[in-house]
Amino acid sequence: EKRYLMCGGSILDRNHVLTSASCLHEALHI
Repeated sequence: EKRYLMCGGSILDRNHVLTSASCLHEALHI
């Protein structure tokens, strides 16, 4: 999904720290 790709980019961005945390949470949920 597009969200998955966005999550990867966010992880690289320090400004999107919150987004990266959300991505990890979703990954664990999977």
